Formats: sequence, C-alpha cells, structure tokens
Amino acid sequence: MIRERVIVAFRGRTLVSEIRFSPDGHAGEHPPFFAACNLLFESPTVVWISMLSGEPGRVGRRQLRELAELLVPRGVVTVMAERAEGHRIPRAVQLESGDWAIPAAAFARRVKAST
Repeated sequence: MIRERVIVAFRGRTLVSEIRFSPDGHAGEHPPFFAACNLLFESPTVVWISMLSGEPGRVGRRQLRELAELLVPRGVVTVMAERAEGHRIPRAVQLESGDWAIPAAAFARRVKAST
C-alpha cells in the first residue's frame, strides 16, 4: 500500500511529498511502513525521486508499479533519479549530468509487464 503526504504545496500544486510504502491491511493515520522516498516536483511533468530507502529487498516491482500508478495519471512525463551504485532503474537513460531520466509511461509499462 502506498501513502502520500504533501510536504510543500504552492498555489494548489504539490512541490514536495513523502511516499511511504506500508504492508497491506494497515489502516489509520500512521501505519507502519517498510520503505519511503520523497517526490520533488520540478514541474507538473517532471518529478525527482529522492532518498528511496527501506528494508533490504522490500522495494520491489509491486511498489514501483504503485508509484507509477500514482504519477502517470497526474501528467508526469519524466521521472528523474540519482542511481545508487550497483542498483538498476528500469528504462532509465543516463544524461550528461550523470542523472537518470525515465519516461514515466515506459516506466509504468515496464513494471506492470514484470509483475
């Protein structure tokens, strides 16, 4: 289960939000979570995933699919990320800056096809 909490909004637009990945079946305002990340909206169509961390092995394709299902309907076109050494980002392309860009629709298709 994925939960979003808006941290910073301006003129009705989310700029920063926190995502928490919780086990299914946990309700309430503060359910336990096993992974979290921040979403930093550079623009309405570009979002950065920052500080994705959690219990080893717990962030899988299901959680990535839930994240894609949250972003694509909002009109996000590109997901940006910094990749930790030794980790993969599905469908990512490295830019000259060293950052990684993922077309959101391709990312969503990739994680959906893999589940």
